[in-house]
Amino acid sequence: RERGALLGFAHFRFDVNDDELPTEEVLYVYEIQISSKARGCGLGRRLMAIMEMIAMRSKMRKVMLTVFKSNQAALGFYLNKMKYDIDESSPSKFTEDEVGGNHEQADYEIL
Repeated sequence: RERGALLGFAHFRFDVNDDELPTEEVLYVYEIQISSKARGCGLGRRLMAIMEMIAMRSKMRKVMLTVFKSNQAALGFYLNKMKYDIDESSPSKFTEDEVGGNHEQADYEIL
C-alpha cells in the first residue's frame, strides 16, 4: 500500500431523529467511504465503532444512517455484520394510507 494513502473516511453530524417532531438526539452518519483496496479488512467496522463511541460519549441516543436499497453490500454490512435495524422512520415502514397514497417507493432505507 501507498504510504499516506487515504483508505477511508466517515462524514457525520449531530442531529435530531425527526426535523418536524424531534424526540431524540442522534449521531447521523452521512457517508462512510472505504477504498476498494481496503475493503474486507475491518476498516468499515472500525469506523462504525468509532461513530458509536463518539455518539455514546456525546450522549446521543443512537446512531442513524441512510443506505440506498441498490447498495446490497452496504445493506448487508449494516444489517448483518453491524446488527442495525431498519428504523421506524424509514419510508418502507409506512403504508400508502399513512403517506397520502400517491407516493413513489423510496430507493433508500433509514437504519
